[in-house]
Amino acid sequence: MNKFNVISIRAREEFRAYSKYVPPYMAPSNYTNKYCSDDMVLPEFVDPGNLGDRLAKHHKALRYDKISESDLKETMRYYHASVEWGVDLQIGEILQTLEGKGMFLYDALLHVPLIWYAPGHIKQGLSFDNMTQCVDIFPTLLELAGTKNQDQLGMVNFT
Repeated sequence: MNKFNVISIRAREEFRAYSKYVPPYMAPSNYTNKYCSDDMVLPEFVDPGNLGDRLAKHHKALRYDKISESDLKETMRYYHASVEWGVDLQIGEILQTLEGKGMFLYDALLHVPLIWYAPGHIKQGLSFDNMTQCVDIFPTLLELAGTKNQDQLGMVNFT
Protein backbone atom coordinates (compact mmCIF):
# COMPACT_ATOMS: atom_id res chain seq x y z
CA MET A 1 0.00 0.00 0.00
CA ASN A 2 3.05 2.28 -0.29
CA LYS A 3 1.66 3.99 -3.39
CA PHE A 4 -1.06 5.58 -1.28
CA ASN A 5 1.42 7.26 1.04
CA VAL A 6 -0.62 6.17 4.02
CA ILE A 7 -0.15 8.67 6.79
CA SER A 8 -1.67 6.65 9.56
CA ILE A 9 -3.72 3.61 10.25
CA ARG A 10 -4.48 3.06 13.89
CA ALA A 11 -6.63 0.02 14.40
CA ARG A 12 -10.28 1.05 14.82
CA GLU A 13 -9.26 4.62 15.62
CA GLU A 14 -8.33 6.49 12.50
CA PHE A 15 -7.68 5.92 8.83
CA ARG A 16 -6.22 8.49 6.49
CA ALA A 17 -4.84 7.80 3.03
CA TYR A 18 -3.39 10.31 0.63
CA SER A 19 -2.78 9.56 -3.00
CA LYS A 20 -0.36 11.16 -5.41
CA TYR A 21 -2.05 13.15 -8.15
CA VAL A 22 -2.33 11.29 -11.42
CA PRO A 23 -3.39 13.27 -14.48
CA PRO A 24 -6.86 12.36 -15.75
CA TYR A 25 -7.06 9.30 -17.98
CA MET A 26 -3.50 8.24 -17.25
CA ALA A 27 -2.99 4.61 -16.36
CA PRO A 28 0.01 2.30 -16.75
CA SER A 29 0.42 0.87 -20.25
CA ASN A 30 -0.47 -2.66 -19.11
CA TYR A 31 -3.98 -1.26 -18.47
CA THR A 32 -4.30 1.00 -21.51
CA ASN A 33 -3.13 -1.87 -23.73
CA LYS A 34 -6.14 -3.95 -22.60
CA TYR A 35 -8.47 -1.63 -24.51
CA CYS A 36 -8.70 -0.85 -28.21
CA SER A 37 -10.08 2.42 -29.57
CA ASP A 38 -11.81 0.57 -32.41
CA ASP A 39 -13.85 -1.40 -29.86
CA MET A 40 -15.17 1.72 -28.16
CA VAL A 41 -18.82 2.53 -28.87
CA LEU A 42 -19.69 6.19 -28.64
CA PRO A 43 -23.12 7.17 -27.30
CA GLU A 44 -25.53 8.82 -29.70
CA PHE A 45 -24.71 12.50 -30.22
CA VAL A 46 -27.13 14.96 -28.68
CA ASP A 47 -27.05 18.46 -30.13
CA PRO A 48 -26.24 20.81 -27.21
CA GLY A 49 -28.54 23.40 -28.78
CA ASN A 50 -31.46 21.10 -27.94
CA LEU A 51 -30.45 21.24 -24.28
CA GLY A 52 -30.11 24.99 -23.95
CA ASP A 53 -28.36 28.05 -25.29
CA ARG A 54 -25.78 28.16 -22.52
CA LEU A 55 -24.67 24.58 -23.16
CA ALA A 56 -24.50 25.24 -26.91
CA LYS A 57 -22.25 28.27 -26.34
CA HIS A 58 -20.05 26.25 -23.99
CA HIS A 59 -19.80 23.46 -26.58
CA LYS A 60 -18.75 25.90 -29.29
CA ALA A 61 -16.35 27.91 -27.08
CA LEU A 62 -14.46 24.74 -26.09
CA ARG A 63 -14.45 23.62 -29.73
CA TYR A 64 -16.00 20.27 -28.89
CA ASP A 65 -17.43 20.22 -32.42
CA LYS A 66 -13.85 19.96 -33.74
CA ILE A 67 -13.03 16.74 -31.86
CA SER A 68 -12.89 13.76 -34.19
CA GLU A 69 -14.67 10.47 -33.53
CA SER A 70 -11.29 8.67 -33.40
CA ASP A 71 -10.05 11.11 -30.73
CA LEU A 72 -13.20 10.55 -28.69
CA LYS A 73 -12.73 6.79 -28.91
CA GLU A 74 -9.09 7.10 -27.87
CA THR A 75 -10.14 9.23 -24.90
CA MET A 76 -12.69 6.58 -23.99
CA ARG A 77 -9.97 3.91 -24.15
CA TYR A 78 -7.86 5.85 -21.67
CA TYR A 79 -10.90 6.51 -19.51
CA HIS A 80 -11.75 2.81 -19.21
CA ALA A 81 -8.12 1.97 -18.38
CA SER A 82 -7.92 4.72 -15.76
CA VAL A 83 -11.14 3.55 -14.09
CA GLU A 84 -9.92 -0.05 -13.96
CA TRP A 85 -6.50 0.93 -12.62
CA GLY A 86 -7.21 4.12 -10.73
CA VAL A 87 -10.49 3.15 -9.10
CA ASP A 88 -11.11 -0.61 -9.17
CA LEU A 89 -7.55 -1.72 -8.37
CA GLN A 90 -6.63 1.10 -5.98
CA ILE A 91 -9.85 0.97 -3.94
CA GLY A 92 -9.52 -2.83 -3.85
CA GLU A 93 -6.04 -2.47 -2.35
CA ILE A 94 -7.28 0.00 0.25
CA LEU A 95 -10.10 -2.35 1.25
CA GLN A 96 -7.71 -5.30 1.40
CA THR A 97 -5.30 -3.37 3.64
CA LEU A 98 -8.09 -2.23 5.94
CA GLU A 99 -9.48 -5.77 6.23
CA GLY A 100 -5.95 -7.01 7.02
CA LYS A 101 -5.93 -4.60 9.96
CA GLY A 102 -9.37 -5.71 11.11
CA MET A 103 -11.05 -2.59 9.75
CA PHE A 104 -13.64 -2.04 7.07
CA LEU A 105 -14.24 1.04 4.96
CA TYR A 106 -17.60 1.40 6.70
CA ASP A 107 -15.75 1.78 10.02
CA ALA A 108 -13.69 4.63 8.58
CA LEU A 109 -16.86 6.45 7.52
CA LEU A 110 -18.55 6.41 10.93
CA HIS A 111 -18.50 9.45 13.19
CA VAL A 112 -17.94 11.96 10.41
CA PRO A 113 -19.22 15.38 11.50
CA LEU A 114 -21.92 17.08 9.50
CA ILE A 115 -21.49 20.85 9.63
CA TRP A 116 -23.95 23.35 8.15
CA TYR A 117 -23.49 27.08 7.67
CA ALA A 118 -26.69 28.90 6.79
CA PRO A 119 -26.93 32.14 8.79
CA GLY A 120 -30.51 33.09 9.47
CA HIS A 121 -31.74 29.62 8.57
CA ILE A 122 -29.97 27.21 10.88
CA LYS A 123 -29.51 28.18 14.52
CA GLN A 124 -25.87 28.74 15.46
CA GLY A 125 -24.53 26.04 17.79
CA LEU A 126 -27.36 23.63 17.02
CA SER A 127 -26.27 20.09 17.77
CA PHE A 128 -27.87 16.67 17.35
CA ASP A 129 -26.80 13.68 19.40
CA ASN A 130 -28.51 11.19 17.11
CA MET A 131 -26.77 9.79 14.04
CA THR A 132 -27.43 11.64 10.81
CA GLN A 133 -27.34 10.19 7.33
CA CYS A 134 -26.86 11.62 3.86
CA VAL A 135 -30.62 11.35 3.26
CA ASP A 136 -31.08 13.92 6.04
CA ILE A 137 -29.42 16.55 3.84
CA PHE A 138 -32.23 16.48 1.27
CA PRO A 139 -35.10 17.90 3.37
CA THR A 140 -32.80 20.59 4.74
CA LEU A 141 -31.84 21.69 1.23
CA LEU A 142 -35.52 21.69 0.20
CA GLU A 143 -36.38 23.89 3.17
CA LEU A 144 -33.48 26.27 2.44
CA ALA A 145 -34.69 26.48 -1.18
CA GLY A 146 -38.12 27.55 0.03
CA THR A 147 -40.04 24.35 -0.63
CA LYS A 148 -42.74 23.78 1.97
CA ASN A 149 -44.77 20.77 3.09
CA GLN A 150 -42.60 18.15 1.43
CA ASP A 151 -42.95 14.54 2.50
CA GLN A 152 -39.78 13.96 4.49
CA LEU A 153 -39.99 10.17 4.73
CA GLY A 154 -38.64 10.18 8.27
CA MET A 155 -35.61 12.28 7.40
CA VAL A 156 -34.23 15.00 9.68
CA ASN A 157 -34.61 18.63 8.63
CA PHE A 158 -31.83 20.69 10.24
CA THR A 159 -33.42 24.12 9.74
